[in-house]
Amino acid sequence: MSLGQLLEYTFGDIKKKQLGITDLFPTFHDRVRQVAAKGGVLLKERLPKVWHFEVASGTEDREEDGSPNRKYDVYVEFKNIYPLIKKHVLDQELWKQDGSGVDNRKLANAIFDEVDLETSCSCPASLFWGPDYIRTQVHAQHGDQEERPPKIKNPDKKGILCKHGDLVFDVLPAYKSTFAKHLIQYYKKTIDTIEQQVRDGEVPDEYEEPEVKSKPIRRPRGRSAARRAPAEIKPGAKPTKKEEVPSPGGSRSATGNATGAGTSSATKSTGSAGGPATGKA
Repeated sequence: MSLGQLLEYTFGDIKKKQLGITDLFPTFHDRVRQVAAKGGVLLKERLPKVWHFEVASGTEDREEDGSPNRKYDVYVEFKNIYPLIKKHVLDQELWKQDGSGVDNRKLANAIFDEVDLETSCSCPASLFWGPDYIRTQVHAQHGDQEERPPKIKNPDKKGILCKHGDLVFDVLPAYKSTFAKHLIQYYKKTIDTIEQQVRDGEVPDEYEEPEVKSKPIRRPRGRSAARRAPAEIKPGAKPTKKEEVPSPGGSRSATGNATGAGTSSATKSTGSAGGPATGKA
């Protein structure tokens, strides 16, 4: 299957495509461990469809002005939440035993496994080593699209994530409880409406995703100012900042990091296309 034949990518698709990254970078997992050791992952903002992670650089301790570790912005966008809510709320196997409504944790797990994702990272490697282009070809690139293939640095188009994005996708399953809360926070009205129609024996109407205006949160660091990282904003909704950072052993403070989760996962055979092209990433 060629890159352009698959129109959307789920979490599992991204992880599968990433397996080939060690063909390009045999020591890639060491690079991911460096990112985890330098500060790991922080879920900084949650918007209705976009999560913004701040991820440490694996190669730089200080900015040029002496400020703390360089950080890169990784965005993860959940594309088709509304139709998946309808599909899975209708599945009464996901409801509570007393029939009072859907089990939010089961619903979140089902949607997480099937939701189409887009992602991006503001590091230079994501642009120059090909992940931006590869994701653009499979409709998995968040924000600015990239049409220039990495003919020299990654001609075989290995991988789909830089090392910062790879660490985010390593720890993302640990945020399933946060995702369950997220669905209630932003989609409770839709869930309640479908639940009531099920109780009344009605066939739910088709739910079309409402139009939501988008605008950039901020420009990513480490790239030309012309490259934006827009995120969808729900009118009247304020982003949730500095989320609790979960790990396989439990949750951590928002001021902490996902080093433990990232370090252990980095030893797996998944990695990213993060190698600096011009300067360190």
